[in-house]
Amino acid sequence: GGHGEVGKMAFVSGPYSYRLIAYLMDKGSLAAVVLIGGLAGIWKLYPAIRVYYRLLVIIIPLVCFGAGSIIRKSKKGFPGIGKYPFKNVLAANIPLSIAHVMIMALQYWLVLKAYGVSFFSTYTTVNIVLCAIMIPISFAGLGVREWTTLQLLKFYSLPKESAILAPLLVFLCNVFIPALIGAIVILVFKMKPKLFPKDSATLHQQR
Repeated sequence: GGHGEVGKMAFVSGPYSYRLIAYLMDKGSLAAVVLIGGLAGIWKLYPAIRVYYRLLVIIIPLVCFGAGSIIRKSKKGFPGIGKYPFKNVLAANIPLSIAHVMIMALQYWLVLKAYGVSFFSTYTTVNIVLCAIMIPISFAGLGVREWTTLQLLKFYSLPKESAILAPLLVFLCNVFIPALIGAIVILVFKMKPKLFPKDSATLHQQR
């Protein structure tokens, strides 16, 4: 995952600050969509935890206030952030993030619908797993993503073969095939990573 993000940013033109802003906006909007869907999934699967949702009334405003403060303070030392069209980008990026999660849930649902798993259950479960991916922790080689998936499978009467097949098929559709297409595009169009912005390249040549 991290290597792929670095690779994508390497092909984005412009200064490093613009690349970082684009990355943060992309991941931030996806994280917000996944978090909302994950909270809905936890509400459905774990009724005992619903009482703690009252804390969100305090946590959400604090997070929004903290994010706003960071953005305001960053305008002085972060080139380009003051001119960045946050509202326009979010208005376009959030629907794309929702579509991203919906497509992933649809892929899982097409594999699991034969066992009576509803699309809503699949959608909320995928969101919970994606929330777990945000936690970069592993225990004895077992990642949080894998552990969360195993725990969620207990709620559905799925054969082990189907539980293994579904992630493999989704991995094939989302990672392997697009990677092949991307590699072909890079080779055909002879694309090169833009490791240095144009300004930096010019500066190096002058030196």
